[in-house]
Amino acid sequence: MNQPLIIRGRYSKQAFIPSEPMPVAEGTAELVIIPEATQSRISLFDLIGKAERLRTTEDIMTQVEEEREAWGER
Repeated sequence: MNQPLIIRGRYSKQAFIPSEPMPVAEGTAELVIIPEATQSRISLFDLIGKAERLRTTEDIMTQVEEEREAWGER
């Protein structure tokens, strides 16, 4: 009886990605998946929200200058 070959890797997006070279062998195979605890990957942009309209550098600088002028001289 032949020994079974174990190929370690990762199953992601319905595809198996081996972490080692695949063997030069053919035969019946089984894919056993050990689910990982999923951690939500939330980006900073998801937490802040989405802008209705993206602002240019000039728009932002104009706003900053207007706010500085409103402070008056110190």
